[in-house]
Amino acid sequence: MIFDFPAAASEEVVEEDVFSYIPYSGGEVQKFGTHPRMRVAAVVTASLASISTPSEFFGSPKSIAAVDQMGAKVKPVFPEDDGGDRALVLKLRIAAKNVFIHRISYSVTVNTTIYRSDSGETVTQALGIFTNPSARWSTGLPLPPTW
Repeated sequence: MIFDFPAAASEEVVEEDVFSYIPYSGGEVQKFGTHPRMRVAAVVTASLASISTPSEFFGSPKSIAAVDQMGAKVKPVFPEDDGGDRALVLKLRIAAKNVFIHRISYSVTVNTTIYRSDSGETVTQALGIFTNPSARWSTGLPLPPTW
């Protein structure tokens, strides 16, 4: 994930939540269905990949750069359409003092399950959206939803 944070150097700790769609292979974003028995669990790891120190803070022992919290959730792509398409969204809580954060490396492991599939459909049918290559976005997504 590439960005510049904070907008200006600060001698105070500045925190912010950063959101991003989590790309599938090839940079495409996987669509998630709305199956009533679908559960998605995600394990997220994230770390700082690139930071810089403004010249006025060189040698400062009080510099901080951190990824404080991380998580992922399946969220509606268009929040006003709760029954519509969904995508996996990454949330990172970052903090900086006397430094700029430029890049965050992350890894997400997703486990999708359909529990008690007693509706007559097979697990293959229920999870079919994940095996359909056309069930992915490559462009045209709005900004990721927040939570």
